[in-house]
Amino acid sequence: DNINSFTTTSRTEVGTAFSMDDVVSASNGTYHYDSGSRKGGYSYSATSGKTYKDLLDAGYDRFTTPMFGGFDGLDVTEKEPFRNTGLSDKTQLTSYAFNTIKRAIDTVRDAEFIEANLMTVPGITNSTLTKRLIDNCEDRGDVLAIIDIENDSIPPTENDSDLTARLPNVSSAITSLKARSINSSYGCCFYPFVQIRDTETGRLVDVPPSVVALGTFGSSQARSEVWFAPAGFTRGGLTSGAAGIPVTNVKLRLTSKDRDNLYNVNINPIASFPNEGLVVFGQKTLQVSRSALDRINVRRLMIFVKKEISRIANGILFEPNVQATWDRFTAAVNPFLADVKARFGLTDFRVVLDNTTTTDDLIDRN
Repeated sequence: DNINSFTTTSRTEVGTAFSMDDVVSASNGTYHYDSGSRKGGYSYSATSGKTYKDLLDAGYDRFTTPMFGGFDGLDVTEKEPFRNTGLSDKTQLTSYAFNTIKRAIDTVRDAEFIEANLMTVPGITNSTLTKRLIDNCEDRGDVLAIIDIENDSIPPTENDSDLTARLPNVSSAITSLKARSINSSYGCCFYPFVQIRDTETGRLVDVPPSVVALGTFGSSQARSEVWFAPAGFTRGGLTSGAAGIPVTNVKLRLTSKDRDNLYNVNINPIASFPNEGLVVFGQKTLQVSRSALDRINVRRLMIFVKKEISRIANGILFEPNVQATWDRFTAAVNPFLADVKARFGLTDFRVVLDNTTTTDDLIDRN
């Protein structure tokens, strides 16, 4: 078949292809391959009365081409093999893409195997996969998941709809998240998509909100402490570089009412203000019940404290369960927590390790 008869859509593209109809005859009597030459009307077979058979008769019947864009398990006709519309209603048994992401999430499930305190799969909004990420983080107990949600901006690789049909929809985003009934302090989400400038090419690129949220968490921790809120103009100012990448715009300017409605269902808005610029304007976790842990900075504080105290505890593992060992533990933990308190992470604390928590019966049972 003629290479130019192949059709693509906004979601698909031709991988590696070769056609003798795209062989060109040069003035010096040599021949070379020039993709698109038949369509342009200047290939050898485009000449009146000539066909590819004449090339074969002239001895051009063997060709060498480098292999690239290989299949390696992904559908090479897809510009984005892991697009969400391709994951819809799929399972690990019916979709290689779904199973690939699921296995990637499960790879980091073991806290002893992979050290982490934040996890995200940018751009993936499939409810089954994002819930699995949150569940794995909750099972580990030492990681916060940043997920992207449905009804945000839809990339052109997802479907062929025009731009207006792919813009964020606040009311639909709220409805779809509420229907999921997520209640976990080990997950959080942001809204909507933002536009960044690619520092390598200078191009403007749309990216999911989890990308800038992750960057903001990192810069906030570097500038202050992990338990300071990664939001607001001081630590969440995207225009001033909080994300670590140049953020130029949002895909949808949220009104005050939009921000309130999103925040009421634990979706953290990314706001745009005429004078102040772009800013992460919320720091809620996906915990529904009211408590200190419905805030990102508190959950990250608890993750940090748990990790550090666990490291201290590992130092006395298998030591005799006696007063001297208890004293070694508290002598290490108390200064650590006092330091966190001095840096405004805790209002107060108390460490109890004595015969009321470690009774004679527990000691007898090792």
